[in-house]
Amino acid sequence: MSTTTAISLRRRLWLCLEITRQRRLSARRNPSFRQNQTAKVIFAIGAVLSILYLIFIAVLLALAVGSDSSTSAPGVLCGVIPVFIACDMFMRFMLQNPPAMLVRPYLLLPIPRRICVDAFVGASVLSTGNLVTQALVTPYVLMAVVFSSGVIPALLLILFFWMLSVLCNQLVAIIRVIIDRNFYWILLPVAIGAFLLYPLFIGPEAGINSLMDTYSTIGFMLGDSNPLPVLVLTALLVGAVLLNRELQFREVLSEVVRTDKKPSSTAKWSAVFLGRNSLTGIYRQLIANTYMRCKNPRKSLITTLGLILVFVLISALTTIYDSSGSDYFWCLYNYLLIAIVLSNSITGFEGNYFDFLAVHRENVLMLLKAKYQLCCLMQLLPFLLMLIPVVAGKWPLFMVVALGIFTCGPVYCLSFQMAVYNKQTMPLNASIAGGRQQNSYLNIIISLATFGIPYALNALLQAIAGDSVAYSIELVLGLLFIVTHDLWLRNIYHRMAARRYTLLQGFRSSKM
Repeated sequence: MSTTTAISLRRRLWLCLEITRQRRLSARRNPSFRQNQTAKVIFAIGAVLSILYLIFIAVLLALAVGSDSSTSAPGVLCGVIPVFIACDMFMRFMLQNPPAMLVRPYLLLPIPRRICVDAFVGASVLSTGNLVTQALVTPYVLMAVVFSSGVIPALLLILFFWMLSVLCNQLVAIIRVIIDRNFYWILLPVAIGAFLLYPLFIGPEAGINSLMDTYSTIGFMLGDSNPLPVLVLTALLVGAVLLNRELQFREVLSEVVRTDKKPSSTAKWSAVFLGRNSLTGIYRQLIANTYMRCKNPRKSLITTLGLILVFVLISALTTIYDSSGSDYFWCLYNYLLIAIVLSNSITGFEGNYFDFLAVHRENVLMLLKAKYQLCCLMQLLPFLLMLIPVVAGKWPLFMVVALGIFTCGPVYCLSFQMAVYNKQTMPLNASIAGGRQQNSYLNIIISLATFGIPYALNALLQAIAGDSVAYSIELVLGLLFIVTHDLWLRNIYHRMAARRYTLLQGFRSSKM
């Protein structure tokens, strides 16, 4: 029996390693692998600079602790555990994919599905991304802990923070899966954050000092070579890995045995409200139904509206953003958030059926017009939310109206240029079957320009003519681009038509 078990374990390990190797090869064979080298270089430079920045912080913190003999080096490091967890999970939410990504093709092979899931979960545990935070921990430990507390506490601290990073990895994977099932699970990370920060708000001595003192206790125990925190974290990590494995497996099964939902009751009113007597009206219905019925577009839109509401409430109810120029920045930023979500993925979701759009003349032009009209209509949502700081007397109404129209004009004209260059299909519902989004340098440049140019233009206008004149000029520019939207949309369409075969090839090869 033991021999059979050993053979079975060796086979499972071999399959996991083989799947991992195939994933690396599939990434290199992807047609977009060589098309996005500039974006990869920029990302690599940013990663290197981030690591150097963490090392710099670690050195400064170690020097500060070393100069004060009354402080405990392990206690100071563990006192920032809530900040460590918050930053780690935030970055993972932006960059990390669920462990079961790209698992669907392997389900067609005669291998157990559990092994496929185990391969991805195991790869997430052993990922080199879990070592990034060691750029902060290891230099600090070597400079401040080894000579003051000893080698064993130093090793326990390094092991503790590596396991904490792996735990954050597993928690992010779990949270992303359950949020994909039901968006109300977004309350789970909020609850985790509230639990971690309870000393900041609860207790007779609540505050930042109480928070640091609470978590410094862990550092004191590790500094005394007490392995209890590591053992507790090991138990939590094992539980998180087992839970993540089970959730990923169930998500795989839900993709395989997906049942069609009943047609939404919103179809009737959307047909009347958005128009059904023209081709542009039909495309408006199609785009609206995409954001109402499909999981990925709907989730991105709801998340963006939630962020806008948070920024609006902070601006209206606090004095954090009362400094000069903050009102314009956050008002424009809220408009740009919704604009980027709706137009940054332009033709990305439509890439799933771009072959159909390319069949008839000017079909793509009608789609661009429909998307532009719907994007302008959707700007009413941030406008209504930003009436809260207007009523509170924080923001002038003329600024909110002028920036809304300015966003619908020049900003959309700039962001819609992505339609000419984007050739990456974005999945509508499959959350575990897609890979990382590949972005070319042109996408990065246009995204940065969409954020940077409007703010720079306003700063220049305000410096020359003042706030009221600047808002008036932006209002006129917005109206001018809105009135002439047929012209610049047709220009985009003609450039897309000249690259139609390149776009078709890209959309076909990137379909999930």
